[in-house]
Amino acid sequence: MRRARSERGAAAVEFALVLPLLLTIVFGTIEWGYYFFNRQVVINSAREGARAGTLQYASGTSASAVAVTTAENYLTSAGLPLTRDSISVARIEFKTADGGTCPSGSSCIRVQYDLPTLTGFLDGIFGTTRTVEAYAQMRK
Repeated sequence: MRRARSERGAAAVEFALVLPLLLTIVFGTIEWGYYFFNRQVVINSAREGARAGTLQYASGTSASAVAVTTAENYLTSAGLPLTRDSISVARIEFKTADGGTCPSGSSCIRVQYDLPTLTGFLDGIFGTTRTVEAYAQMRK
C-alpha cells in the first residue's frame, strides 16, 4: 500500500512532537531515582552519626566529633563527596541535650547535603542542586 503524497514525513513530525515529552519522562525518572537513592544515604548517615554520638567512647573524644566524623565517613563511603571545587556541600550539626533543642538524654544530628543533578536535563526548571536534609535523634 502506497502512502499518499500528503502523508509523507508524518511519522517524523509526530516523533518530533512526542520526543521532548519522552525525554522529560526518561531523564526525570533518572533524576528522581538518583535523588531518592542519595536521600536515603543522607538519612542513614544521620542515623549512624546519632548512634555514634550516643555510644560511650574513650575519654578525650567528644561525642560531637565522633558523630560528625561517622556521618561524614558514611557519606563518603556511599560515594557522596564532601567537597566539590573547594566548596563544602555537606553541613552536619550535632547537639546533645545541653546544646539546644535536643531532648534530655538524647543526641541529635542534622545532615544537609547539596546534591548536584545527574543529567542536567531539567536544570533550567529545577536548578542545578537540591538540598537533601535529614534529622536523627537517638536516646542514650
